[in-house]
Amino acid sequence: MSSDEPLLEKAGEDISHWFDPTTGDVKIRIHPVTKLPTFYTPQGRFIHIPPPDRPQTDWDCNYELPWWKDERYVIGKLSQKTRLIRIKNVLTGLEAPLEVPSEETIREILDRYASRNSHAGSYTWKGISTAHDRIFMDMNMDKTLAKNGIPDESSLFTSLGLAPDYHIPVLHLYFNDDLTPS
Repeated sequence: MSSDEPLLEKAGEDISHWFDPTTGDVKIRIHPVTKLPTFYTPQGRFIHIPPPDRPQTDWDCNYELPWWKDERYVIGKLSQKTRLIRIKNVLTGLEAPLEVPSEETIREILDRYASRNSHAGSYTWKGISTAHDRIFMDMNMDKTLAKNGIPDESSLFTSLGLAPDYHIPVLHLYFNDDLTPS
């Protein structure tokens, strides 16, 4: 097996379970023969992982950072939890469902939604805040849904025996009449 095969086999999949969440390095185990700490790679050795049994002269260690610590190779971040929302354009009446990471700000949600409406920045974004007695209010674009008073209630619904998407929050978009460039 070549050193890139495990990565090719898992291309496009989450491999975070290969890494120690505390250190960010590949998980470590004690080698059964040498009794020394070594990288734990049951899926097979991959690039920047040294040979497990003994030093070898053909192993290329000419790199500054292993690829898993090099920010150039970070494609995305794994969300702690995603949630469903609906975005309703009150000018057109069109509504778009969107699954968003709970860590995203409204501005990041706007960027994601812009593929459906290139003028999304020309709208005022409003939602019903449960933190403010269910008042319909402008969204702070630099805060998350939860920090804007729109909590994720899916676990509450599940605990009550309801479907987690029993209620999907709606963000309303009001046109400001100042078209942003496409």
